[in-house]
Amino acid sequence: MILNDETRALIMRKLDDGASPQQIQSAALIQLRRLLPLPLIESLSRRHGEKNQVQQAARATLATLDVSELLRAALLQVLAAANDSGEITGTHFLLLDAAERRRRELALKERLVAVAEGRLQISREDYEWRKKTLAELESKSGQGQPLSVEDLNRIREIYGLQPLEENAEFPELDPLQDHEQTPNNSDSSDPGSSL
Repeated sequence: MILNDETRALIMRKLDDGASPQQIQSAALIQLRRLLPLPLIESLSRRHGEKNQVQQAARATLATLDVSELLRAALLQVLAAANDSGEITGTHFLLLDAAERRRRELALKERLVAVAEGRLQISREDYEWRKKTLAELESKSGQGQPLSVEDLNRIREIYGLQPLEENAEFPELDPLQDHEQTPNNSDSSDPGSSL
């Protein structure tokens, strides 16, 4: 059945208002004095619902895109339409797609470089902290001051070791004596006794 513009406009207006197919059939009968078949109205209603879903999905997608992506999409759409109509010839859309891929790869590489630079900066700061801490502790021990448990824990942290317990005790060592341990030989006076 072919619908004239007035009938199609009434049906679309009622569908936009959320009217059911029965309500649309009644409105057409009252306003246009024309009885429309219910299966036709239901078919138009389904198509209208599908079209609205597509439009809502497109609106949701547009809400997440930035302006440059919208402009790029509009340009590609215009170029595709012009290519289809024959207005332009010799345009290779695969080249445009490849250029877009290269642009995205470049943007990804730029982000990776920024991340690597951030890591390098952290490494530099960590190196400077370790260097400064070791210099402070070396100066302290060089002045003859004893190192505290906290100082030892700072050294252990620099080298990635577990910290000491707070109440750890250390034997007092005389710096003038040699504290290397030698093997305990019971008969060191008789060199031939071990044979």
